[in-house]
Amino acid sequence: MPRTLKVDLPGVPRIRALCSDSLGLIKVIETEGECGAPKVIARWGDPDPQQGVICMSLSRDQSPSLAVARKSSTVDVIDPVNGLLESRLVVPKSSAEVASSREASDAVCGLHLFSEKSPWGKAVLTCTELGDAVLQELSELNDEQHPKGDHILSRWNVSQTGTVLCMAVDESEQFAVFGGKGVDVSLWDIKNGSRIWNAKAPHRDNLGLMSPAWVTAVTFLNDGHRKVVVGTGHHQVRLYDTSSQRRPVLAFDYGEAPVRTITKDPDGFSVYVGTGAGDLACFDIRTGKLLGGFKGKCAGSIRSVVRHPTLPLIASCGLDRFLRIHSTKTRQLLGSLFLKQQLVAVLFHTTEEKPTSTNTTAQDVSTAHPLNIEPGTSSENGENASEKRKSKRQAEEDQQDKKEKKIRQKKKLGETEEDITTNGSKKTKKSKSKAEKAQRGDPEEVEQHPVLGVEKVKQAAEENEEVQVTNGEKTKKKKKRQTSEADGEGVTEIPSATNGEKAENPLKKRALEVFTSNGKGAKDQGSLIPVKKEMKKSKLRNQDTDLMVRTR
Repeated sequence: MPRTLKVDLPGVPRIRALCSDSLGLIKVIETEGECGAPKVIARWGDPDPQQGVICMSLSRDQSPSLAVARKSSTVDVIDPVNGLLESRLVVPKSSAEVASSREASDAVCGLHLFSEKSPWGKAVLTCTELGDAVLQELSELNDEQHPKGDHILSRWNVSQTGTVLCMAVDESEQFAVFGGKGVDVSLWDIKNGSRIWNAKAPHRDNLGLMSPAWVTAVTFLNDGHRKVVVGTGHHQVRLYDTSSQRRPVLAFDYGEAPVRTITKDPDGFSVYVGTGAGDLACFDIRTGKLLGGFKGKCAGSIRSVVRHPTLPLIASCGLDRFLRIHSTKTRQLLGSLFLKQQLVAVLFHTTEEKPTSTNTTAQDVSTAHPLNIEPGTSSENGENASEKRKSKRQAEEDQQDKKEKKIRQKKKLGETEEDITTNGSKKTKKSKSKAEKAQRGDPEEVEQHPVLGVEKVKQAAEENEEVQVTNGEKTKKKKKRQTSEADGEGVTEIPSATNGEKAENPLKKRALEVFTSNGKGAKDQGSLIPVKKEMKKSKLRNQDTDLMVRTR
């Protein structure tokens, strides 16, 4: 079974992803331009379990930098294009008294690299499992690739109990949210290092039990720092509104495994949730409705999910050592790559390269999507292609309406469907009817018909007269009919009229005889009834024969 699938994105920049693993390696994955198969093009670092990657962060600059937190309590800032080391800092450890009194360690659990436009410039915010949050400014490296000094801007403790597991920073980079096992969600002001909001435990369940705080993933929505989405170890997703209340506004369950990662969609109301059982799904956070699960089930826990900033794609990785790329519109698996080590985090690195084909036609776009991928809505080529398809469809519908209208009008005038649909047969039928009328001697058609001459018209008229004579003789012969007598004894023939004399009806003659035999013109009603019936029947038969002769 192949371990890679093709991904084709016509008219858009190449997909470039950065993936880190538990051995400290950072792998650069790109998709080929022609066939679109994901491929590892670079590998940075040496495999060392002591330098394993815990989390990564990409700054929001036009030329971003990549920060990597390692198990050795160091943070490396590197160039995501070539992998060169730009800066390095060491995360300060907590005091021995605090570390001995708690089960947590000094391992980094949260990392954020600020952009140059932030109030602190190029700085890094880290948080350890003990809840020690530190904001440090990046410093230059000496000849031995070590930082020249520690430039700590601020430092505070998030929680005195429990273990902090996750951290997130809002878009304005002024507020941060923290959570963990035994540490409920809390919102902090980075500048002052003060807590401005903390969550309250949800209501008890129907058994009267209260689940302890266990926050495993957290993210902000696009609406500033007011709305926070949280995933818990109790396989539950919650929505908090910090401006209205302390308890969750919305909460719903998903699966039976703990939620490991949550990421937001640029639309502002969709979130992608990955669980420890390898399930990946999309939810509408406004209603809690499941929009759909992504195909291609993972064999291990999902540890990171990231949404592409411009294209309708998401990338996910986990302990099954596969990097998977899905489409957010069709939720189909578009690409898969085996990377040998257990993966920890994945990020999309977008460059400023322009699309390779700027004049892409609608036909090229439709034929270049073997996997039904649609480019982002910001692509001008996609919009032009859709507009062309709409205009073409509209023109076809208008043309069809005009045809149907003409057909209705011609049907009202008494024309058949054959004459309406086939113009050629219609013309031949009309010409044939005109020629027949001309042969019969119709003066109007004789004048209008240029093919038939005068002699031919006269000859056709003579033939018509002969045909009429022969038809008259046939009708005279067919007037003979067989009728049954009134008493039903035999069959009598009705003689046809010859030499202009009227034929005598034998039934009428017999009726007169019966009428006179009773004496003095007295009418025998009993004897006349069957005779009258036979007379009526014979009269109807004669009328039928006359009609048949006339029609023929």
